[in-house]
Amino acid sequence: MEFLQPILLWGLLGLSVPILIHLWNGKKGKLVAWAAMHWLQEQENQSSKSIRIDQILILILRMLLILLLVFLLAQMLLKGLGKPETGEVIHLVQPDKKVIEDFKFELEQAMEKGEKVILTDSVLTVIESLDGLNQIVLNQSDKIQESLNDLPENTEKLYLYLSNSDRLISSEFLYSPVKPVLFLSENQEEKEAVEFIRSSSGTVGFVNREGQLAFSDQLPNPAAKAVWEGEEISWFSADLLDSEQGYLEASLSAISDVFPLNFESSENRDDAILVFMNQYPDSVDSKKLYFLTNHRGLSNHENVVALSGSINSTQSELVQTGKLPELILENLMLHLGLKRMEMPLSQTQFQSRFLISDPEKAGDEGNMQTILLALLVLTFAAERVLSQQRGI
Repeated sequence: MEFLQPILLWGLLGLSVPILIHLWNGKKGKLVAWAAMHWLQEQENQSSKSIRIDQILILILRMLLILLLVFLLAQMLLKGLGKPETGEVIHLVQPDKKVIEDFKFELEQAMEKGEKVILTDSVLTVIESLDGLNQIVLNQSDKIQESLNDLPENTEKLYLYLSNSDRLISSEFLYSPVKPVLFLSENQEEKEAVEFIRSSSGTVGFVNREGQLAFSDQLPNPAAKAVWEGEEISWFSADLLDSEQGYLEASLSAISDVFPLNFESSENRDDAILVFMNQYPDSVDSKKLYFLTNHRGLSNHENVVALSGSINSTQSELVQTGKLPELILENLMLHLGLKRMEMPLSQTQFQSRFLISDPEKAGDEGNMQTILLALLVLTFAAERVLSQQRGI
């Protein structure tokens, strides 16, 4: 038995509440009107201060309600529920020389056990020996999400060997059919910016060692190269509401107030670098960066940013929190070729970026949540019926 949110198990302390309530009601007693009460002798005129046996069932039901609610919120899992009897153990390895060197022992142990060790490259190369891998690994690109999508259906356990960098996860989340066990390789090398952009004022922009965008009159280092030089950044919008247009212009203006970047509205989409619209374009120009509003689903292109809602104050969290300018600027810098510096994440932060994509494959969570919810409803109904019958 496991829990995805074990901290919520503190809610089990609430089991004491029904017990205390029943003890208090039993101690307090209940006055019952009876016409022949005055015929009883004085010593017989006493109230009952004990909990009757017929109340114990209601007490148990109320405690069971709290127990089921806590288990439901803590997302209880039962190992093996809904899983195939003979599942595969998969080891996915980032095609990086340092990652393989750091976890060489673990990978060799996995291969000795007959477990699959696969590179997260474009062809999902199966590793049978770590000898002679150096030349292959250095020339591969990461395809982590694609590798997760192509996992065998009977995957029972997944181990992921990755370098500890936030740049590794290009999107907000990665979707996995099973919960992965992470092995993170720490990169201790101190890197300097190797790319920069030049604004119309002549200053150069680059990402500093803290991972922040900075502008200076000098190059970040003599070997840095320019990835973009221009007078202004032209933008075009189509089919946006007046309120959305207003917040868009305010966001671009906010960026210009902080950084020496000039934005100019264009009436022709072909001349614009930034394009804001609410429909997926018929053809995607690799030289442009597209922002789609009210688009549900994932983007099929790296230069198309899909926003699930509109960009007005009543419906957009990005506008309410003031993160819309940050989102535009970050994607614009990446589009222009200004790469972010690698920033390490904690094990918990990295783990939180993985979501279970298929409840049927994950099995445990989906089945237990349904069962717990059904038991909770039935227990609540039984408790209400008994309480009304006995006037408690």
